[in-house]
Amino acid sequence: MKGLEVTLNKIGQEIVDTLTDNLQRDGKNASRNLSQSISFNAKVLPSKNGLAFGFKFQLLMDSYWYYVDKGRKPGKMPPIADIVDWIINKPIKPNNIVKPKVAKVSGANRLKNKKGSSGKINATKGANRIKGLAYVIARSIAKNGTKGSKFYSRYIDNKFLDTFISRVEDAMFENVEDAVLSIAEANITNVVIK
Repeated sequence: MKGLEVTLNKIGQEIVDTLTDNLQRDGKNASRNLSQSISFNAKVLPSKNGLAFGFKFQLLMDSYWYYVDKGRKPGKMPPIADIVDWIINKPIKPNNIVKPKVAKVSGANRLKNKKGSSGKINATKGANRIKGLAYVIARSIAKNGTKGSKFYSRYIDNKFLDTFISRVEDAMFENVEDAVLSIAEANITNVVIK
């Protein structure tokens, strides 16, 4: 069972590393929220005789990964607050905007006024310009959509899945082979050859 577990963990870490690298290379990692959310869960499901009976493998990441990978069709405007966060994290420098302080509030970034109160977008000139820019960007996304980066789909394809299956089969076969040898060694006692 160890061989399969090791193989699944190696594959999982390779996936996480590659997807994170793809996001960074594509310039789609402004807040790092998506890349930090990428993880996996691998579990070997043993049978009663100790052989690997099966496995469970899950790739986990924030739900908006799909839109980063595939893009977004024209239609509804995305949330303005998400675009404000993106503007703050991305090196966008609209004319005459001073980057305001940022505070964590209720799990989402919000602009903070000079005294550090409420955590909501304040009425300062810089905050209004950022909010205005976010609105214009959201309106453009609603009108034109966005192009996907394919950070996921250019890596997780049929070739990858074939390789994944092959590596898992090899590990499972190794587990069976080891278990058979172990059972045979345990059951061979006094063998007399004449």
